[in-house]
Amino acid sequence: MNILVTCPRIKVSYKEFVNFFNSSGLNYQFSFPVDQGFTSRELSSIYNNQEIIIVGDDQVDSTFLNDAKPLKHIIKWGKGIDSIDKHYCEDNNINVVNSPGNLAKYVAEHALTLTLSIQKKIKQNTDNLNSNLWFKEYSETLFDKTIGFLGFGAIAQEISKLLSPFDVKIIFYDVREINNSFRQVSKEDLFNQSEVLYVTAELNENTKNMVNKNTLKLMKKESILINVSRGQIINVKDLIHSLESQIINGAGLDVLEEEPIGNNNKLKNFENVIITCHNASNTIEASKEVNMMIIDILKKII
Repeated sequence: MNILVTCPRIKVSYKEFVNFFNSSGLNYQFSFPVDQGFTSRELSSIYNNQEIIIVGDDQVDSTFLNDAKPLKHIIKWGKGIDSIDKHYCEDNNINVVNSPGNLAKYVAEHALTLTLSIQKKIKQNTDNLNSNLWFKEYSETLFDKTIGFLGFGAIAQEISKLLSPFDVKIIFYDVREINNSFRQVSKEDLFNQSEVLYVTAELNENTKNMVNKNTLKLMKKESILINVSRGQIINVKDLIHSLESQIINGAGLDVLEEEPIGNNNKLKNFENVIITCHNASNTIEASKEVNMMIIDILKKII
């Protein structure tokens, strides 16, 4: 069998994969994108009639799939498969498998880092020091805050564990009825009461653009917004307006509607906005964990 590997996070386990491919008699090709992932056209240009592909955040749509007739298995690195045309795959007997691992705890760690960096004004302090200014700005604390979660899945659960030493009050909104020790509230109450609001919902038709001008205007002026889920859940134009109008106090964004971020995106101009490149779970430990899971998946396929 032939296999194409495009996910850069395979690199940390490169030797293990090569050894497995060689011992299993697989013909393999590694091709990694420079940016977040390959477009479908770029993917088509490197695809060479492989039966198996291991992808990261590549655009695996019908344009690519129409020309990939020998393809039988798509292994998605990580959990999210929204970049893959699942309906096409179902209709054409292409097996799609994800590899979620336990990435939630690493995403939670990143989310907390974004939160504290904004509250402690790390970016502003660093910029001042680099400009030879020794200016002690007031910061805010995370202790005793009301923390909200838009969607309460695995990532939200892991963040809530990390927040326990801060004596916070946790509320959440989810379309499902969830029984836990926290208070489930309406969407309106979530935006109205949260001093830190974590976007941790899955992207679907209901959550797309859920964070918009109507919901943002419900938030407290001192509140901050953290997104470690999917960029399309937040309407970027409305978020920029809210920041310009000081409707909210700041934002930490690991995911964006446009990835990589455009050179002229106004979000890059705010001192109270920290942006990372869809990198929340990208630790060496997480990568090795998921890579071993993928090797186990391959053993079952071949």
